[in-house]
Amino acid sequence: MKKCWKLWKKIENGVAVSGAVSFSEGQEAFAFVQIGESKIHLTVKHGLDWSNNLLKESFEMDRQRGFVHKVFIYNYLRTDRTYGFRALIVMEDHYC
Repeated sequence: MKKCWKLWKKIENGVAVSGAVSFSEGQEAFAFVQIGESKIHLTVKHGLDWSNNLLKESFEMDRQRGFVHKVFIYNYLRTDRTYGFRALIVMEDHYC
């Protein structure tokens, strides 16, 4: 948890940080979400190496969706034997 707190303090516009998920022997990943003007930025980082991203996605989102409350990630094994990640982002129904 201390690692996530240190990272949280470094992230600008930090909104939500997931819990860690194991994806290989002794390896963990976690995700964080940032909100831009009209985009949501999702980044999955290796638990021990914060300098590299395992996944970085940005997508358009209507600002009326409100704030992000939580992000959950899980991993899966692709057919080429590499790991992929999926995220569930929990948001408000509307923006006041």
